[in-house]
Amino acid sequence: MVWIYVNEDKTCVVFYVKEGIPQSLLKDIKEFPELPQGEGILMMDDNGELYYKPYPEGTEPPDIEPPIEQPTETKPPELSVGEIQAQILLNTEYLVSRAELGLGGI
Repeated sequence: MVWIYVNEDKTCVVFYVKEGIPQSLLKDIKEFPELPQGEGILMMDDNGELYYKPYPEGTEPPDIEPPIEQPTETKPPELSVGEIQAQILLNTEYLVSRAELGLGGI
């Protein structure tokens, strides 16, 4: 399933994830089961049919990769040696404090 927003010049913006559509465009979105086969600039005619207009002479088609629909993994921030040492010291002090209070620790 794809969702299409049609610009004033009849060019189309394709959304592959419904949740990614800006709220301001939702009322003008058209839903299609799939995109037509072909290459060029995606357009919509007056009958609501999608087609591809050839790229202008002398231009290279853009190199477009299909979107990733899976959530991407977030990497933990990279820490400096000093930041790692500070975290170790804080964790050690925390565990020693717990042990002194009889709550378990080291």
